[in-house]
Amino acid sequence: MIELGHDVRVLVINPLKQQSSKSNQISGQFNGIKFKYTSLTTKWPKSILSKLSIQIKGVYNGLRELSLLNKTKIIDALIVPEYYPLKVFPFILFTKINKITILHEYNEFPFLNQEDTLLKRLRLKIYLRWIVPKYDGLFLITKALLNYYKPYINKRRLATVVPIMVEPDRFVSCTKASDYKFQYIAYCGSMYTNKDGLLILIEAFSLVVKQYQNLHLILIGDNSNKEKFNYIVEKINSLKLSNKIHFTGRVSRDEMPGLLCNARLLALSRPDNIQSKGGFPTKLGEYLATGKPVVVTAVGEIPEYLVDGENSFVAEPDDHVSFSEKINEALKDYDRASTIGKNGQELAFGVFNYKVQAQKMLNFIDETDL
Repeated sequence: MIELGHDVRVLVINPLKQQSSKSNQISGQFNGIKFKYTSLTTKWPKSILSKLSIQIKGVYNGLRELSLLNKTKIIDALIVPEYYPLKVFPFILFTKINKITILHEYNEFPFLNQEDTLLKRLRLKIYLRWIVPKYDGLFLITKALLNYYKPYINKRRLATVVPIMVEPDRFVSCTKASDYKFQYIAYCGSMYTNKDGLLILIEAFSLVVKQYQNLHLILIGDNSNKEKFNYIVEKINSLKLSNKIHFTGRVSRDEMPGLLCNARLLALSRPDNIQSKGGFPTKLGEYLATGKPVVVTAVGEIPEYLVDGENSFVAEPDDHVSFSEKINEALKDYDRASTIGKNGQELAFGVFNYKVQAQKMLNFIDETDL
């Protein structure tokens, strides 16, 4: 939006749950985007009372920041990705009093990974019945979410699908040589849950490596929690793949393009679950942007964008044999696979281009303008 000529501010009302060496700035700029942690810290405290205090401070200072900003510059719209009612309602009230358009952005079913308790059901009911209808518009990542939210959207309001976004410039000049001196398949994503089907990928790789014995698998993502990570290690050891599968741990935004671009192909074996039905994997945009062959599963709305044999290799979900067959298909005729990879890159640079989607969002804001 900034590159399209608009002033954008990012207010972060919660500290970060995971820290990095670059995440200790309370305020500053990133690529021209002005940001501020309104909690006045980037670190979560340990005690429950301190956490509550930090969140209250974040909301209060967020409202104060918006009030000061609105006195010097008229705010056209406030986009809120938060869904906890007690955090969101003060901002809804602020925008109604000040006649500012307020929009909600969400990319999976709400409260998805939380234990099903009475408190969760109560929060969900309040969120859907009394919070969602107060928004002037919604940005949702899939049609499935659009259908889910429809009964709760005020009939005078609007909602639109905004899929994943990718920055082409990060991958156009992706020329850094690989630190790995072998050919590899790369995966980026969750190491602790079955969200991205990592076990399916490992099992598929165990079949592929029988035919391509010089091939390795690089797994990119946080693996610092050894207790949660142990089930992956056990699976790898049981398949005798410890010398073929390598872990990078968490990597920076700047390191990611090189790791992906130097892969032989990129893999995402998402299972067919509720998370896949409502969401859309943002990492898929980065995969496609590299121009490398991409092997994915036919879950959620992926098949609406990706066509097997045209711009990707699409396997059946929850089937490691099907996934291994698609990897083998790509490796067997790599010239064809490279052409298919370039077709996927065209999709990423066109449909998923961040400027294209940002302009769509700006047009939507104009339509919902109070």
